[in-house]
Amino acid sequence: MRNPLRRVTAALTSLLVLGGLAIGTTVISEVAAPTTAYAAEQSTVGGSISRTEILARAKWWMDTYGVIYSQDQADAKASVTGEKYRPDCSGFVSMAWRLPKSGGWDRNTGNLDAFGDTTTISLDSLQPGDAILGDGHVALFEKWTDSSKTEMWIYDEYDYGQAGRHATKTKSYYASNNFKGLRYDKATSTPAPGKAEPATAYDQGDGTMRIYRWTSTGSAFDRASDYDSGSFSLSNVGDRMASGDVNGDGKDDVVMAYQYNDGTWGLYTFLNGRTYDGVWYTGGAYNLGKVGGRLVLGDWNGDGKAEPAMAYDQGDGTMRIYRWTSTGSNFDRTSDYDSGSFSLANVGDRMASGDVNGDGKDDIVMAYQYNDGTWGLYTFLNGRTYDGVWYTGGAYNLGKVGGRLVLGDWNGDGKAEPATAYDQGDGTMRIYRWTSTGSNFDRTSDYDSGSFSLANVDDRMASGDVNGDGKDDIVMAYQYNDGTWGLYPFLNGANSDGVWYTGGAYNLGRVGGRLVLGDW
Repeated sequence: MRNPLRRVTAALTSLLVLGGLAIGTTVISEVAAPTTAYAAEQSTVGGSISRTEILARAKWWMDTYGVIYSQDQADAKASVTGEKYRPDCSGFVSMAWRLPKSGGWDRNTGNLDAFGDTTTISLDSLQPGDAILGDGHVALFEKWTDSSKTEMWIYDEYDYGQAGRHATKTKSYYASNNFKGLRYDKATSTPAPGKAEPATAYDQGDGTMRIYRWTSTGSAFDRASDYDSGSFSLSNVGDRMASGDVNGDGKDDVVMAYQYNDGTWGLYTFLNGRTYDGVWYTGGAYNLGKVGGRLVLGDWNGDGKAEPAMAYDQGDGTMRIYRWTSTGSNFDRTSDYDSGSFSLANVGDRMASGDVNGDGKDDIVMAYQYNDGTWGLYTFLNGRTYDGVWYTGGAYNLGKVGGRLVLGDWNGDGKAEPATAYDQGDGTMRIYRWTSTGSNFDRTSDYDSGSFSLANVDDRMASGDVNGDGKDDIVMAYQYNDGTWGLYPFLNGANSDGVWYTGGAYNLGRVGGRLVLGDW
């Protein structure tokens, strides 16, 4: 699926105020500022550069510039760090690699591989940030779309009158046109992924709450420092709690949607799950009861920051997905999605976010119960574009799933995929899983438990990569009958890995469905 990125000329849309909630799109400046995550990189011109930074530079260029293609060095454009590069295919790769000039000129396709700091590789050996060089053209490799390496995502500047693109290309296209892989020898490996760690929000029964947190060793969870609030009623939050990196610093945060007693509301942010950072958005009259537990965080625009979205029951058989963008210090309202006939009562809290098509932007998936007992997985790309039903199943009682729908990259292919935990009614449960083709979901192998009561889990189920192997896992918080409890991980959603943490007396009823995973 193509996802060309274009510069958006600043334009202010009309602002609609509905029920006291300001609705409008974000104004995007002609040249964006570097993101917080990008600013943390430490490369120099001609020096070592991480693959993460190479791709961040490429993405910034595509997000910033529109139709600029030129082979004239005099038309050079500034990179995110200020150095200017010629806006053609080889100038673009030189910019991404942060190469020095030669005699005042950027390298071209004839000498890109002749400076003694590159290595020719096979197309099958491509890693993120490598180049794909042919006769008269070069592109930057981002990632494979599939585990069999038949199709890839690339960035390139490719022709006059055309904007630079972020698009998919088949390996066979490049092979049949005699392209080769080219590696910049000063590119360093992308840092290993962090590990996802649990956090719970606990109602202390005195009008305050505590966020309990854990760290991951890769095989167990260890207790970490907590956050204790002042006056803060979790009954005003319900299950509206989600995690993601809202300020782009590479560490995840916790966001809660809070209903005020006067009918207005706010989005509360806790950086790294332990530092209260205030209310990042305050809205007018808005009934969070019509949202239920359907708050998710996702990077809807590919800027590296997680942003909130909520699905709201409009009371007329339709629903609206409200969305926000993150400035890094607050949330701004952006465009919504309005459905036709669509009953959120048939969804309940079965809503999750993740990048289901591998385009670098997160999406929303809802599990919907049809009146005849069958069901479907509905997909909303970037939270605002309905993309149809990616899976239709037979008779299946979603009441036995409850709110236990998560998305995770179970196989490491770069795409988020659904999983549900289903109460089989005999004291056991099954984790149903799917894989993503990029345009639909396919059933894959399941996990069947022994004795395991999902009534003791309720909706305390989350997904993330707890062991840092590049594949996501599922964690459930389980209440034992004696009042103690445990955190159960299921690696890749398919393999029980025992109990990674056992706690003493702890009433998970006071946690409700407020279990999240994040790299704190």
